[in-house]
Amino acid sequence: MGEGRKAFSPLGRVVKMSLFNLNSALVLGAGESGIAAAKLLRAGGLEVTVYDQMRPEEARGAQERLQGLGAKWVLGPDAPHPGYFFDLWIVSPGVPLTAMGAPEAFRSQIPVLGELELAARVVNLPVVAVTGTNGKTTVAGLAAHILAQVGRRPFLGGNIGNPYANCALELQADPGRYDCAVLEVSSFQLETVSKFRAKGAAILNVTPDHLDRHGDFLSYFHGKWRIFQNQDATDWAILNDDEYLLVHKSHKARRFGFSLKEAPAHGGYVHRKGAKETLKIIVDGKEAASVPWEEFALKGRHNQGNVLAAVGLALSLGADPRKALEAARDFSVDDHRLQLIGEFDGVSYYDDSKATNPGATIAALDNFKDKSVVLIAGGRDKGLDYGALLAPVTAKARHLILLGEAARTIARDLQGFAPITFVPSMRDAAVLASVVAKKGDVALLSPACASFDMFANYKERGLAFQKEVRRVFANPESRAGAEPEGRAAAPRPAAPKKRRASAARGGEKG
Repeated sequence: MGEGRKAFSPLGRVVKMSLFNLNSALVLGAGESGIAAAKLLRAGGLEVTVYDQMRPEEARGAQERLQGLGAKWVLGPDAPHPGYFFDLWIVSPGVPLTAMGAPEAFRSQIPVLGELELAARVVNLPVVAVTGTNGKTTVAGLAAHILAQVGRRPFLGGNIGNPYANCALELQADPGRYDCAVLEVSSFQLETVSKFRAKGAAILNVTPDHLDRHGDFLSYFHGKWRIFQNQDATDWAILNDDEYLLVHKSHKARRFGFSLKEAPAHGGYVHRKGAKETLKIIVDGKEAASVPWEEFALKGRHNQGNVLAAVGLALSLGADPRKALEAARDFSVDDHRLQLIGEFDGVSYYDDSKATNPGATIAALDNFKDKSVVLIAGGRDKGLDYGALLAPVTAKARHLILLGEAARTIARDLQGFAPITFVPSMRDAAVLASVVAKKGDVALLSPACASFDMFANYKERGLAFQKEVRRVFANPESRAGAEPEGRAAAPRPAAPKKRRASAARGGEKG
């Protein structure tokens, strides 16, 4: 067990601390969320212990970050459980509620919260939140961009790697820094909410994902729907009108629907006249804003819905519809989401490493209407149905290059609908793509899987692909001997080592 010196004073008047009569807390998980929660609890005057059965190199990094907090830590692959004599438990989103002693805490009626719920009980700001299987990072970033453009001071955080607890700590130092919060929230974070409430809450879409954690699709769907559980008629529910499940389930808030097909009574849609597409906002049955799609920096049909959802979130905090829609025009997406690496020998190479489920890969393929695609996929299997890729792969894939733990599962679901080659590494994937792609094609890394079998996170995976693509074309001789034929062109990936539950490997959560 380690311990650092005290360095924080109690929180000031800028936050409302509703954790009275508590003296000690156990934080499960020493990733970004767990460390932020530990800092917030220490700032509130609680004695804190952080516990995580993480790998030795991760434990060393966590200890460095915990130094100076006055917190205790129990870290490492064989770390003993610190016990159950704590007034409060905080569970990081990367830690299942079945791990690290959490079930015993529930049975003992010890309060168990997530970092999101903890911060929500402390920070006194209006909140908008977004969840969904795909697109939530783009929508959260875009909503914050819009709000900033119309004069607000948003905190942007949540599941994107900036925990909401950090907002409280930043407000402690600068009380006027933020006047609202925009949060991306995952199904894992929503498992532990009880009082969290968003003025505007959005579900973009729900397709099967994280079934290894949730067990079945219905549990995953209900986990997402918890984003609305504390709303009332004064709040806004921003929902995709093109998704059947999101149209027919009831909620208490005012609905802002968005659609790529039909105009809602209150919401946003895409108006089409010939080849011209225009995004329109409807408020109480009347058109309130209209901007041609060609004026937006974002591209791709899926981003039309993302823009409309982000505008809905901004409107829930009182933004003017016209100003909000116009403010979205110059926003561009983060790296690793359909990021063009470059064109080499007439082939366009794209990094879509953030596509960690089949739905995201389908959305990526939908952007290449008249192109043949060499698709690179595979990674950590989350128990998903890759058969959903069958139609787009049949229509567009010139070749499938598969790697990682899920490679043979994907091949089983898509066998016979495109040529398939297994490869053992990202270097081999880049080399083979350069061999099988023809002039005018697209070579696309869109894995449909998590990255944790071979990489720390999707960012590391995307950077590896970019590096190998550039290396191939800087050294053309590296393509000599590449083998494009046959499903057994590379050996079966090694079986992964079983990991203990740990919150340290974050980045692709719910």
